[in-house]
Amino acid sequence: MKIQFMISMIVAVSMGLAACGKHNDNPSVPEAASPPPAPVIYQVNGMAASDYYGQFLFKPTETCDKPDVFYRFLASEDAKIAVNYHGQDVVAELSVLMYPDHSFKASYLEKDVIEYTDYGYSWKTSRKKIIRGQWQVVETRLELSGLGTAIGVQLGNPGQPGLFLKVNSDLVTPGLAGQTMTVRYVYADHVPVPGADPCE
Repeated sequence: MKIQFMISMIVAVSMGLAACGKHNDNPSVPEAASPPPAPVIYQVNGMAASDYYGQFLFKPTETCDKPDVFYRFLASEDAKIAVNYHGQDVVAELSVLMYPDHSFKASYLEKDVIEYTDYGYSWKTSRKKIIRGQWQVVETRLELSGLGTAIGVQLGNPGQPGLFLKVNSDLVTPGLAGQTMTVRYVYADHVPVPGADPCE
């Protein structure tokens, strides 16, 4: 028992000395700080997420003094969301103007399909809505407040940069909430959001 007690005392003293050896006896000399962790750069389709989504900013292709000014903005493919009381399909389309200050303006349009043809369909406009909000990049996602959340995708072959946008809520007619709209940038000679043309 005495031998075991002596061994325990020696181990305890040794551990105490080792702990004392790590103490900084000179408070005027700061201990070496651990280097800060490297920032995480999230990637989307081989690009930094901020750069990938930044390429979709709304902009004119020429200065306003040029005769043929086109505008680049995000536009969705048509999405069928409902059938109206006339038995007609209701399809929705969305145009989004993203700005460098992280604001956005969006034009939402619902169309009642009158007739399908070999080239598409004829329709009449039934409902419109303008959405304004803020956009931000969160890890690998693009979040548009009041509208939905998007992820970056390659569309077509060869791939064109685009988005799958999951809409958060029914903007007008029930049936849109939870749907994923395919969105890509397009060029047009007009701005789809009233009052948003920088050349007016």
